[in-house]
Amino acid sequence: MYSIAILNDQHKFEFMQQDVFLAFVLALLIGSLNAYLAKNRGRSPVIWFFIGAFFGLLGLIALFLLPSFQQDASAQEKEISTPELIIKPLPPLANSWYYLDAQHTQVGPISLLDLERFYKERAIKASTYLWCAEMPEWKKLQSIATLESHLVYRAKGSE
Repeated sequence: MYSIAILNDQHKFEFMQQDVFLAFVLALLIGSLNAYLAKNRGRSPVIWFFIGAFFGLLGLIALFLLPSFQQDASAQEKEISTPELIIKPLPPLANSWYYLDAQHTQVGPISLLDLERFYKERAIKASTYLWCAEMPEWKKLQSIATLESHLVYRAKGSE
């Protein structure tokens, strides 16, 4: 009777070895399938191999429930698309300028270089009225974008 019990234990051990081997092979297959599918969906195949190997079909289901990175990236590109820059050429700046000082006295004509110097010395500010022959009326410097940006750039460049 004792020999029958030993044979039964050996038989159970052989079945247990076969079950472990079958589970290991099945884990490798599901892990490999997960890795392949994850790579096609833009995800890390190594990480998803281990998820599939350890969690089996649950890992495979999780992979399909998550959106693919390829679709997400294209959707983000559409949402975050940067507007195209429209660069307009600057009109030529006049060489003969007039401005109104603090007492509203007309000063000029002055050259563009003198205008730059006065701006740097703060005799001319953004609220100062300017005029040149190309303009129909007097305008504040802040409303003449090309001239103001030119003066700001030149003032910073010479510091």
